[in-house]
Order: sequence, then structure tokens, then C-alpha cells
Amino acid sequence: MSEKFSMSEFRSLLDSYLDGTLQPDRLSDFEAYLKEEEYRDIYIKLVHQDSVLYQLLEKVEIKEKAPVRTSFILKTAIAAFILLSPLLFFMFSSGKPQQSFAPFTVSNTANCTWVRDAGENDKFIELRSGVAKLLFEDGSAVIIEAPVKFRQIGTNKIFLDDGNIYVKGKPEFTVLTEKDKIVDIGTEFGVAIEEETRIQVHKGKVSVSKDSALNLDLTKGQAVISDSDKLSEAEFINSYFLRDIPSAPENVRMLRNAHFPGTVPYNINKYERYEVHQLTDEINIDGKLDEWDKTHNFTSACRSPFADSHNISGQIRYSDKGLYAAFRVNAPNPMMNKLALSDPGCWNAGSQQLWLSKGNDRICLTMLYSDLSKESHLLKSVNDGNLEVLGKTNFQGKHFLLSGSAYSLEYFIPFKTLGFEVNEGEKISIHLTSHWGDKSGKYWNGFLEEFQNFEYFNFDRKNTVTWGYAEFK
Repeated sequence: MSEKFSMSEFRSLLDSYLDGTLQPDRLSDFEAYLKEEEYRDIYIKLVHQDSVLYQLLEKVEIKEKAPVRTSFILKTAIAAFILLSPLLFFMFSSGKPQQSFAPFTVSNTANCTWVRDAGENDKFIELRSGVAKLLFEDGSAVIIEAPVKFRQIGTNKIFLDDGNIYVKGKPEFTVLTEKDKIVDIGTEFGVAIEEETRIQVHKGKVSVSKDSALNLDLTKGQAVISDSDKLSEAEFINSYFLRDIPSAPENVRMLRNAHFPGTVPYNINKYERYEVHQLTDEINIDGKLDEWDKTHNFTSACRSPFADSHNISGQIRYSDKGLYAAFRVNAPNPMMNKLALSDPGCWNAGSQQLWLSKGNDRICLTMLYSDLSKESHLLKSVNDGNLEVLGKTNFQGKHFLLSGSAYSLEYFIPFKTLGFEVNEGEKISIHLTSHWGDKSGKYWNGFLEEFQNFEYFNFDRKNTVTWGYAEFK
């Protein structure tokens, strides 16, 4: 073992990596350690241990003010205590006098970072990352999605200061905002406070009132936007709110994401083979997909409850010049990538990645939209090498915003850019990965894997033995 490696430094780098605080200039150091078998084995073992303890701790742990990752030793002790105390549950109390009403409990969480006593009056609870399900004494359940800030003001009542919540409520469950009062009449509804306040009903009925005494009943499929003095009818967007939290995936291949256990949209692949048909008509690369014959479309969606909000349909075609790709993507935050592409390693948000292999080379093509440049981009990597940001002479690409929850994209990639040609009757390895970005446009929080041979359980998306194949017709 080289003297340049030390266990203490590796542990420090690993802790920062799992915290999400690893600085970009240290990433290469961390990757150098992982190329060594000894450190790679430690990484695998510790990440697995951390993920198991994290799932236990998220049910009981709230992090004060600036979150700090608990040490493995402390986690082990706490987890042992939890396992030996089956009646233990967590309530949001802090040693202060108990409220006169029953506090809610947390029944399920995913990658949560909490801050308690946030705000001037020290009564707000803030969720800075992740999602959680809150259970109230009357039987109501509230799904909260970070970033969100709220406080409980009764056994069946909360005040929402900022962010998104989804209520599966019992009659009379109430959500208050600065200007609105939403009373449940036994239903499911969502409330979102961003630049404006959105209220929409998925089941049943709610009553909405304002300080101005304006009152309005909403039923299933109705939505309104609330401003300072009025309620305006709005488009009902089915995928706007997260409506449940999925359980940990049963798919063995998901173990590769062990430090994000069961918290992201995922699917179990169904395509082992895909036919790429020859293009017969000219295609105008404008992102609108008007000229495409939908005969050979594939469709794919993440597992429940993300199927409505995280899905993709489209197709891949070819000509004697190159490949064409057209996708329609349902995404809660479409085209929100805040990316500065001056650094090829910057990609970390919503995109479509097409992996192709012919011979010994594995080509990864990342198709994405940058909200900073207001342009579509193509990134290329060969054999897991550095990402290269391709110039406009190397491809044609266009994204098109369809709605607040969907976009389309269209690309032409010449064979010269791809690095090899394909002919009628050929078969090549193929794999598709869809990524979704969060509201800040910076971090992907879910993925969808397709065109994959599901017989292989030792999953590695960069290894073509686990891919499906494309047959050119």
C-alpha cells in the first residue's frame, strides 16, 4: 500500500461524502482511495452499515439547527436501543412544557434533515431535505416534502409557512396559511406555498376561506391560486404533490444506492430488447415532436407512488447520418437545471442519459437543458472517462416546456460524434437512464433505468453485460 494513503484521511473523506459536504477539489482524492481494493471494501461495508442505521435513526432523530452526521459508534448504540425498545416512537418535543394538544408522530421518512425551533417565535419546524409522513391524533396523515416550514397549532391543525404538503385528512382537519384557511371535509388535498399559494383537491371536498371572508368549496379535480385578496381558478396538475412515500425497493440491484435507501423514484426494468427503426421522413429538431410517428414509442414509469409524476415515453430512430432521439418526460420540476457547463464534471441534475456500446467502447450521451444558458446541451463520456461538453457543430438538440409538469426533448447525434456507425440488421448494447432534478435545479433526486437485462443481479450500469440491446431495423 502506498504511503500516500492513510486510513484517517480516508475515513474523513468518506464521512464528508456521505454527508454530502465533500468539496469538489477533494473528490479526486476520494476516488483515488476507491481504486484501491482495501479501501473500496471498507467503503462498501461502511456504506451498507450506514444505510441500515440511517433507516432506523430517521424514525426517531431530529437534528438541531446545523445538522451534523452522527458517528457510526453513536449510531450503533442508538440503533441497538431502538431495536430493544419496540414501544419507542418519536414526538416533536424538546424538553419544553408539553402543548395542551396531542403532538403528531412521524411514521415514515426518507433522507430527512430537520431543524427544530426555526423562526423568530421558536415554534416552527423546518424540513430542509427529504420527505416525511406525519400522523395526527384524529387519524389524519400529512406528507411533507422539503423544503417546508410549518408548526402544529392543534390536535388536527397546522400552520404552513412555506413549502408543499399533501393531506390525507379526516373531517375538520385544518391547514392555515398567512391568508388562507383550508378545512377538510374528509378528503385528500395539497397546499403549496412558493411564489404563490396553490390549493388543489385530489379526493373529496375542502372549504377554502380568506381573511376577507371569501369562501369557496373545492371538489376533486379542482385547483385554485390564492393571492392577497382573491382565489383564482388554476389548472389541476395531478403530479404536483408527492402523495405517499415508497417502501424500500425489493430489487436487488438497488443496493448500489444503499446510502439512499428506498427514498427515490425507481422502477424494475421491463425492456431487454428495443427496435431502432430507420427514419423515413425529415425531422425538424425543435423539441415539439410533431413529425414523429408514434408507432415505435416505448413507455416507462417509476414504481408507485411516482408513476404519474416520473415517467417517460419516446423513441430512438436512425438514418445513414446518425441517431435521432425524442422523449416526452413527466417531471415535477421540468427543465430546472442550474448548471454552469464550464466544468464538464458539473452535471448533477435532471437529464436523459443514453448509453451505447459497439465493440470495446462504452459511450454515454447526456442530454440536458441548462436554465442558465437557456440552451440544450450534449455531454459525452467514453469508457467512463471525463465528460466532454460538445459544441453545437457536433449535434442538434432542443428541449420544449410542455407544462408545469412535463417537457419534451429532441436530438440528432451524427455517427461522427457517436464514434461509430450502425447498419440495418446490427445489434448493439443499449441502456437508458432518466434523472429528475429538485426545485433548486441542482440535485437529481430520482432515476429510472431502462433497456436492461433483468436476468443479471450484479447490476452495474456501466457494464454492458447488464444492458439490453438495440436491433436496427
